Amino acid sequence: MDFRILGPLEVLDDERVLDVGGGKQRSVLALLLLHANEVVSSDRLIDELWPGEPPASAAKIIQAHVSRLRKALDGVGEGMLLTRGHGYLLRIEPGQLDRDRFRGLLEDGRAALAADDPDKAAETLRDALALWRGPPLAEFAYDSFAQEEIGRLEDLHPLRERVRGQLMLALYRSGRQAEALEVYRDARRTLADELGLEPSPTLQQLERAILSHDPALQAPMRRSPRERVRRKGALLIAAGAFVLVAAAITVAVIELTGTRATPGLAFVAADSVGVIDPDTNRIVGQIPVGSAPSRIAFAPSGVWVVSGHDKTVTRIDPASRTALRTFSVGGPPIDVAVSGDAVWLLLATSSALAGGPARLARIDPELNDVVTTVPVGSPSLGFGSGPVQSLAAGPGALWVAIPASQLGISRIDTATERVSMFSVGSLSFGFNSGTVGGGPSASGIAVGAGALWVGGDAGVIRINPESRVVSTTIGLGVVIPTALAVGEHAIWIAARPGFRCCPAETVGTGTLTRIDPATNSVKAIIPIGGSPAGVAVGEGSVWIADAGTRSVVRVDPKKNRVVARIRVGARPRGIAVGDGSVWISVG
Repeated sequence: MDFRILGPLEVLDDERVLDVGGGKQRSVLALLLLHANEVVSSDRLIDELWPGEPPASAAKIIQAHVSRLRKALDGVGEGMLLTRGHGYLLRIEPGQLDRDRFRGLLEDGRAALAADDPDKAAETLRDALALWRGPPLAEFAYDSFAQEEIGRLEDLHPLRERVRGQLMLALYRSGRQAEALEVYRDARRTLADELGLEPSPTLQQLERAILSHDPALQAPMRRSPRERVRRKGALLIAAGAFVLVAAAITVAVIELTGTRATPGLAFVAADSVGVIDPDTNRIVGQIPVGSAPSRIAFAPSGVWVVSGHDKTVTRIDPASRTALRTFSVGGPPIDVAVSGDAVWLLLATSSALAGGPARLARIDPELNDVVTTVPVGSPSLGFGSGPVQSLAAGPGALWVAIPASQLGISRIDTATERVSMFSVGSLSFGFNSGTVGGGPSASGIAVGAGALWVGGDAGVIRINPESRVVSTTIGLGVVIPTALAVGEHAIWIAARPGFRCCPAETVGTGTLTRIDPATNSVKAIIPIGGSPAGVAVGEGSVWIADAGTRSVVRVDPKKNRVVARIRVGARPRGIAVGDGSVWISVG
């Protein structure tokens, strides 16, 4: 069975297009595909299909649509479209959805291009482009349930030109100049016919470079990691106006290959981990990883980044800046922490309404695999945007913050894997709570300065880890904590704007707050803007991943002010510091 969303919704069985109905029935199928292998509750389907006032018979209408879809799936619907409690699960195998095939081919093509295998890169990127049949999920362009996925897919759409540029470069490097130029002409026709636009300056520069056989288009020589980081503009020729032309061509190649043979990248591609040099505040590398990567951690064993969308974790070698392995972890990971020689993942339930506990998964870096899992508490609330549990590592223990009817804390002894739980008060749903309005509530947890620090809707809660008693709660105003870090003799809290209901409105701005653990007082509130999603301390600075402004913000802890804002192109979701670099996950 072949499910296609890179264009109009289609389902094929051995090249035969199946009739899956129209109207709401197609919307049900699209919703289930976007959440494949997850339980989607009947209530959620109703809310998404009838955003206003649903009809009284909405539940029966959903049941009828599901029944007809099972029949439409040519005899295999009973085994694919399953009823689970008060919801439904569409079970598909890897590779049955064209979106997943495209991402896999795109990652393989980029890797081949970076590894100086242009023939393989060209073939793979052609196969990836061939999967597109038009704008993604075009018939659902005005349906709220499809907007997030449409946005992600449009970032990868051929009309964005990046993939076509990579294909042009791969063809040129494999000696097929005519084919490379034909790809450009085809892109130009497509842009003119569908959007009335000319190709971007980057693509135009690349075409001119191919026509003139510019040396800058050749694959870079392999150098040691230290040589590659320290290399400073060796490709530029100091010869008047030609310097500008060579620089423009070099930038085009950087944008398309993501190699580190040049001083810096223009941006980080989506679904990648970016590397920032703290000496220059420039992006010096990127590594393709799973879809929509979020939290990231640095360990002696490597850089570890999780993808809740793919239910995977990727291990990166910081020396070579390559992905060593990506593997499934048995559920959607939402946070990662390092304790001793082990890497721990916090796994959410597969659905916010599934009713099972969150789990910890312990990874042995020697085996590159999960060796044990530990249930740690109740699932997240069954509304809002999903799980907001947080994980932190301290001496001999892991700590998990779990929002439920009360804010709960689980302590996991890393030696015995024994779990103990306690609560620290009720969740608030007041002026600044994001939960009732559909956004995530407060999150973030950190260990340091002799205490456990937890982000809550009321502010930051300080807990004595021995007595498990709340020492104090430090208010942050209207903002909502999203991540915490300890370092430079302070506790640092990244926070997004608050939310007020009703009517729904955003309040305040993104901030970084500095707390003095000696006095439990706020020492500085530093405006960041946007919507900060992560914070890390290292290399003499505090670093914030700001998804709202698609940038990484650098703060000087001695002056308590922003000293750099590094644009990264896509939205950074997590951040870590280690091995002399800043690592960001970009989704």
